[in-house]
Amino acid sequence: MKRVIVFFADGFEEIEAISVVDVLRRANVHVDMCSITGNQVVVGSHKIPLISDMSINDANVSDYDACVLPGGMPGAETLSNSQQVKEFFVKMNEQGKLCCAICAAPMALYKFGLLTGKVCVSYPGFLDYDDVVHGTGKTAVDCNIITATGPAAATDFAFEILKALGYVDEANKISKGMLF
Repeated sequence: MKRVIVFFADGFEEIEAISVVDVLRRANVHVDMCSITGNQVVVGSHKIPLISDMSINDANVSDYDACVLPGGMPGAETLSNSQQVKEFFVKMNEQGKLCCAICAAPMALYKFGLLTGKVCVSYPGFLDYDDVVHGTGKTAVDCNIITATGPAAATDFAFEILKALGYVDEANKISKGMLF
């Protein structure tokens, strides 16, 4: 069974985070919701509280096949400024594991040095750098990096992660069952 960790900071975009958790869990992927705040309850940008499964202090790169950052502000900015999140993503990337971010959160991947030469997308204005290769769709997959534009792309993003983990049949079955 594949294992995925989704990082949460106060101000995360609820749809982007929960869509990933929901779709992956429907495929029986083990997903840990990880708070970086020091609190078990993390509050989204629309004031919806989420009870995390674990703290970042208990997260080990060797336990996971993919890591995910939801967007939303100020959550994405908090994630991008976290040294622990940076170290986790850099190690995951070095091991060729999936590093995923949606909406404003691809700015974190940029700050972590993971987007050099990679095609990526984000919410408009969050990757306005000359050295970024901009994709044109709602999602972009380039090797082990998966990015997406925002809330409207959340389900697409989740299915791209699921497929990249090797669950293509499950992705097709679940998307059909969800009327996607």
